[in-house]
Amino acid sequence: MSLLKNIFKSKTKRNQEKIDTIAATYAPIIMDSKSRLFTKDYVANQCEQIGNAVAELEEARSEYEITTKYLNDMQILEDLPAATKAKIEEIANNILLTQQTKETSVSTTRKISDAQFVDFERMKDDIPSSIRRLKENEDYQSKLKRDLDILEGEKIGWIQEKKHLEQELVWIKKIAILLFVFFGAGIVTLFTIQFLGGEDLSTGFMIAIAAIGIGGIALLIRKQNDEHLIMQSVTNRNFAITLQNKIKLKYVSITNAVDYVKEHYHVKNAYDFRFQWEQYLDAVKEKERIERSDEDLIFFYNQLRRSLTPFELYDSRIWETQVHALIDPKEMVEIRHELLIRRQKIRERIELQYHQLENSRDDFASVLKQKQGFESEFSRIIEMIDRILKHHS
Repeated sequence: MSLLKNIFKSKTKRNQEKIDTIAATYAPIIMDSKSRLFTKDYVANQCEQIGNAVAELEEARSEYEITTKYLNDMQILEDLPAATKAKIEEIANNILLTQQTKETSVSTTRKISDAQFVDFERMKDDIPSSIRRLKENEDYQSKLKRDLDILEGEKIGWIQEKKHLEQELVWIKKIAILLFVFFGAGIVTLFTIQFLGGEDLSTGFMIAIAAIGIGGIALLIRKQNDEHLIMQSVTNRNFAITLQNKIKLKYVSITNAVDYVKEHYHVKNAYDFRFQWEQYLDAVKEKERIERSDEDLIFFYNQLRRSLTPFELYDSRIWETQVHALIDPKEMVEIRHELLIRRQKIRERIELQYHQLENSRDDFASVLKQKQGFESEFSRIIEMIDRILKHHS
């Protein structure tokens, strides 16, 4: 359970100073004889074991006392009057509901990136006008693009018209040549007939001349009309090109303005800009809601502490992380069960260290009987062990 994790944190360091002190005090008992090196090594090893046992014993007794205090706190909470329990449960429920609201808010997927949120936060005063301006510029850009497309179509149309008229002039020239050839051939034929037959063909000549005149005039009129239309198409094409160039300048300018805003705010268009802005506003509201949840949590935690203070618990703050246990009796029973198991294991550790110290005392007593000349030193070690055993009994 998390309560146990909060209560008992593994110690990374032993009480090495005590071990070193014991070893330094009693290890150099014999310094002057090779025959006595066994005693020196033996004492050093025994002192180290005693120091380890003492450190383990003190740590275990400290944990045992803490565990007992937490079990006493739980008993105090269970023995509270019903009205007081109900008040504490209400506060615990408020904490749980606020935590759930906060977790739901935090887990909500934000549709705007953190980087964009920071940018929008920094430029939030300018963004509404920037969105409006981008929309207007994009509309104007679209209008200019349509005008450019229309003018491009007109320009191509006038170019095609000019080519068509130029081809027609070529045909008019060919027809005029053919008409002149036919006219010449007709005149020669009429002269030949008149000369050989002696007939008067003045009417034929008049008809031929009239026909060639009418045909020639028609071709001339068409030629002049086509030439005029060619000039007009060139003028219209040039006008379209001139107008197109002016619009292109406006289009390039407005496109640069549009691209700058899109790049500056990291958006695709005005629609995306407005969407991202709305997402930012939603994120701001969500952030404010989370901050309000934090404020509510602080308020309810303080309220819980004030409610538990009169009962003089060993550690009232631990219940801020165990609000479920304040509401659910099963959770409280489970925590109590684990604390009892923990305390039993600690008791076994204490008994183990007692046995180890007693064994060390018996060993020193046995050596004391066998080694002569060190009675006072071994006696001091035995007395020290007796004091330790008495202190922790």
